[in-house]
Amino acid sequence: MSKRVVVVGAGIVGLWTAYELRRRGMDVVVIDKAELGSGSSFGNAGWVIPARALPLPAPGLHWEGLKMMVQPDSPLYIKPTALPRLTGWFTQFLKYCNAEAYRHGCEATASLTSMAHAEYDRLAEDGLDFEMHHQGLLSVYLDENAWETGFKDHQTMAEFGLGEPVRLSAQEAREMEPELGPRIVGGVFIKEARHTDPGSVLRALASRLEADGVRLMFSTEVTGFERQGHRLTGVKTKTETVAGDDVVIATGAWAGQLAKALGYSLPMQAGKGYSLQFSAPNPKLRASVFLGDAKIACTPLSRGTRYAGTIEFSGINLNMERARIEALHKKIPEYLPNYNGSLDAVEWVGMRPVTPDGLPVIGPVPGFENAFIAAGHSTAGLPLAPGTAKMIADYVTGRPPAGPNPFDPARWA
Repeated sequence: MSKRVVVVGAGIVGLWTAYELRRRGMDVVVIDKAELGSGSSFGNAGWVIPARALPLPAPGLHWEGLKMMVQPDSPLYIKPTALPRLTGWFTQFLKYCNAEAYRHGCEATASLTSMAHAEYDRLAEDGLDFEMHHQGLLSVYLDENAWETGFKDHQTMAEFGLGEPVRLSAQEAREMEPELGPRIVGGVFIKEARHTDPGSVLRALASRLEADGVRLMFSTEVTGFERQGHRLTGVKTKTETVAGDDVVIATGAWAGQLAKALGYSLPMQAGKGYSLQFSAPNPKLRASVFLGDAKIACTPLSRGTRYAGTIEFSGINLNMERARIEALHKKIPEYLPNYNGSLDAVEWVGMRPVTPDGLPVIGPVPGFENAFIAAGHSTAGLPLAPGTAKMIADYVTGRPPAGPNPFDPARWA
């Protein structure tokens, strides 16, 4: 009889993990408290760009900088009323805002994202039908210093084999993307970048899992766990207990709450992101464009244009702050003057799961032999999901990483 693995969470990380486990012959059950595609895996920028899988804590961020971060239109925003309860977390976060920690984080994420494009190709070869575009990424800047920093970030990731950046003048950037306005001072282009409609990937994975006999339990809230000593024997829901030989927690920003039920204190916060989805090109872009100073991702899709950006720290919640939406409308025309903010758009908010060091948490839950966690992927769930799935599947099948695991949950125990 094959081993049964219960995966809690049906975002991109949870579904891809279930897919990898099923490929290895496991009997898999997936449980999610919401419907398919209702979490942060749905409304994000859709970028499958290994070179942009950067740790959030970066050199230069410090307590003095928090003065700027409490401004409602700041790319990185901390809601003032939430700051008292977030102070402890931010104290940890700021410890990693140095060059050494940043480079370590870049190297760690590169080890996972290096396989991303090949794994998405494998999905397509396996018959999964989803949207994917291969036009590269053009990052553009209004400020010379931001341009320099952006180029250095790409150079760092290039050292780990994640795409060689090409520095462009303002004229060269506009030749590549004619919709760019006159305020652009320069750009950086990397060819090794793709983008997708993340909802199409979720639907394709769910469809294949269901066809392969995986039980998908949507709109099912997990209320606890059954255990015997250092092992979990089942996952409790309001209607039944789902027995399992192994359990994987892949619930994004909510993972800390489930981990607490196992006695594991995971310092997870939500870096809330916002997006606007237009049903038609607005304006028509050729490739993915990153508005570097404003930290806004522009994604041309088959069904329109998506703009995603801002990181808001206000706790674990899905409250939509109008000021954040208005900040998108305000900033985009500075780069793309033909942008029309008066058109109807689907407004979305989602929670990006962020740890203090900016790295995901992947591996065994401390104190348990058969409980694993895969969460904390911040803004890079799409490129990090395939590598995460492989790592979790290796643990479940008794083949953990041979060397040190930079994502080890025990670093927070």
